[in-house]
Amino acid sequence: MISRYIKETDFLFFLLIVTLIFALIPKPVSLEILGTMGKEFAIYPLIIGMLLTAYVWIKSKKRKQFDSSMDDAFQMFSKKIKWYIVGLWLVLTISVVLGAIYYPYYEQLLSNSRFLPTRFIKFMAIFKSENITKSGMVLWLIIKGLKNVFLDTFWLFGGAILIYLWYQKRPDRCLNLLLKGIFTSFGIIYLYELIELPYLLGDQTAAHILATINPYIHQIGHLSNYYIGNNNADVQAYAWWPPLLWKHQVRSVFPEPSFFGFYCAFAMPWFWYILFQIRKESLFSIKNIILAVVILLVDFLVFATKARTAIILFIGESILLIFYGIYQRNREVWKKIIGIFLLIIMAFGGSLIFSQIEKNGFSMNQNYEIESNTESFIQKAGESYVSENITSAVGKNQRSNRARFSLMEAELKVWMEHPIFGVGKGLKGAYIPEKLPSDAIQSSEVRMWISRLHANGALKASFPDVSEYTSKLCEIGLLGCILYYFPAVYLAFYFALFLWRTRGYKQHLEIQNLIFFYLISLAGILAGGISTSLNVNYCFGVLLGIGLILYHQVKCLEKLKK
Repeated sequence: MISRYIKETDFLFFLLIVTLIFALIPKPVSLEILGTMGKEFAIYPLIIGMLLTAYVWIKSKKRKQFDSSMDDAFQMFSKKIKWYIVGLWLVLTISVVLGAIYYPYYEQLLSNSRFLPTRFIKFMAIFKSENITKSGMVLWLIIKGLKNVFLDTFWLFGGAILIYLWYQKRPDRCLNLLLKGIFTSFGIIYLYELIELPYLLGDQTAAHILATINPYIHQIGHLSNYYIGNNNADVQAYAWWPPLLWKHQVRSVFPEPSFFGFYCAFAMPWFWYILFQIRKESLFSIKNIILAVVILLVDFLVFATKARTAIILFIGESILLIFYGIYQRNREVWKKIIGIFLLIIMAFGGSLIFSQIEKNGFSMNQNYEIESNTESFIQKAGESYVSENITSAVGKNQRSNRARFSLMEAELKVWMEHPIFGVGKGLKGAYIPEKLPSDAIQSSEVRMWISRLHANGALKASFPDVSEYTSKLCEIGLLGCILYYFPAVYLAFYFALFLWRTRGYKQHLEIQNLIFFYLISLAGILAGGISTSLNVNYCFGVLLGIGLILYHQVKCLEKLKK
């Protein structure tokens, strides 16, 4: 039974990695009742894996045949993390309860029944109460908040622990399946790009194909009567996300281009890892040429997203790659780093040409102009690209920055008034409007958010999480954030210390390489949280699980040294 179980978990882990690219799946197959994670395809292998593991554990316990390695892992983790989980849930519970008790906007909610969520009305009907009271709302907000924080932490940490239980004694198998899953994912992405790239260049047949298949890949925004204020143009615009087709930017199978960039921040370091495992004598083999082409295509697609999150994360991880060369102090390593940067330059130039063709079409005159004045063309196109898609991330009046920065500023102001426990999960919406800076109203997005809020109430139409960290600070406070991010931060510092202590130790080269590229991937994901939510897919949870496996390996090395 155990050997069969191992094969099944291997398949489920491979499927988990492949399904990371499918975020915000169509509603007919979505499990939104299970929280934010229920909107991702990865929820299915996670659920099946958890149920299967529980079943095998119970059956094996009865027959006294349970695999000792898994039992040891379970015992070790039950000792190490039980107090952490208890402490985290205790702090989050206090945050939810205090947030619901001291929520200052009950009068507004009770003054108009249209502000009350439909589920709350059904909840009150269970108690056969026709009168909506403040105590009833407090109880509802506590139950809803506790459900949300439980599901959030359960899927994140439960999934990470599950991955650890599966592979803490089989790290090589875990790495092999991870890399196979990432390659398979990009195989799907490349097939999709055979349709999307022609669409971006104006091919109508490709547009019709995308319009047909996209509703089967992710949710398509629609005008919902759930929002009372849906006659307002701004409200309608907000309801239409994600659009059926996305113009001028590569978004692939993801809901929007920045989600693609977030996934590439997770995946790209693992392509680099494979490249650095190649021996000198096999550098120009067929496999490695194919790998270089794969990396070149990924680089090109990242630039073609024109998403600032994607590009800045990619640049940041590329800079970290330079530190890897400094750390290893090896000529062959630097040759490969130079090769990677040459691929990046080629991909950037290709994206500039593609963008130019998309804007102006491709003609003989344009072809002649590009060939005859290549240096001038690349300089102008490059300056324009950098201005629009990189440096624009700083200016408050650039693109969507005013709305993003205004909301982040408001969330920080709310947090400063509730520093320890925050305002409670899901309750920030009512606090935000009065904390927005005076110039925020100049943004159409901000006007859209406020319009929805006024029309539907703070419990039905809140503000989006434009930043993982300011949103979390606002809702669960400093204490909650410290506990929530503690595993990731601890792993990062522990691995960095290990790399520092073992610098120059060639006998640890393999684990050093693995840890270094793991840290680049983790750093990219954590940095992405500055401008988006870490819940856009399950990459963060997967990295936590892999981090626990690497932590176990390092601990074993330290025991051997002693």
